[in-house]
Amino acid sequence: MKSKRPSDPLNLIFQIVSLLIGLGIGLYQIYVTDKNSSVQALIIFGITVGVIILAFTVAWISSKYKEVRDELRYNRSKMEEVHKQLDQEKRLNNMEKEISVLKALMSKGKRGVIDPRIIIIVVLLILLYLYLKSIGLIN
Repeated sequence: MKSKRPSDPLNLIFQIVSLLIGLGIGLYQIYVTDKNSSVQALIIFGITVGVIILAFTVAWISSKYKEVRDELRYNRSKMEEVHKQLDQEKRLNNMEKEISVLKALMSKGKRGVIDPRIIIIVVLLILLYLYLKSIGLIN
């Protein structure tokens, strides 16, 4: 149904930079500084680890959101296609019903043609009305 799309390049850069910063600070904190390092350095190290964890969590949620959004768009397009097909089938069914009604009417001998005399009478009545209006008998 859905294909796995390649990872977002910005997401890949974000992950690499976050890991490098976290590893750099972590390795420096563990191996280079002495055991009596300042409280400020330990707090910054803890905050950095927390921010990296938060950042990866946000990136994971964002990627899941994008996957769900893409799947919803795909499903919406499929639903629209199915809806169009159903509309076409409904129209075909209606046309078949109309054709069957016309066939039934034609089998009874009714042609569905208006008698030309009725059309001529309507035209004559319209002309009479226009004549009477032009001579002033009708306002």
